[in-house]
Amino acid sequence: LGEMGLAVWVKDIIQHSLAVPITLEDIEKEVFYSKNDIIRQFKRKYGQTPYAYLISMRIDLAKKLLTTTNKSVREISNYLCFSSQYYFSNCFKEKTGVSPLKYRKQNAE
Repeated sequence: LGEMGLAVWVKDIIQHSLAVPITLEDIEKEVFYSKNDIIRQFKRKYGQTPYAYLISMRIDLAKKLLTTTNKSVREISNYLCFSSQYYFSNCFKEKTGVSPLKYRKQNAE
């Protein structure tokens, strides 16, 4: 498994773990590489850490859920395994520039 193969494998694991709790330790056990190797190779290929990518993917899914469901911000935060609604809202605002509720209002269909 080449370096880029590991990064792709880790990306795939993350994409299938958006609604389940997952840690770098979980990924480490699945791919049999050290955390440092995982982070270094992922960052080399994708320009960000696996954790940053996970948060980014969860925020993308949150945007879809906010505009296509009636789930509350708390339900979405819980569904996407954020440690708290507060942390979710902060991450969301950092990535989008607006709060989850404001995003929902601005993008209502």
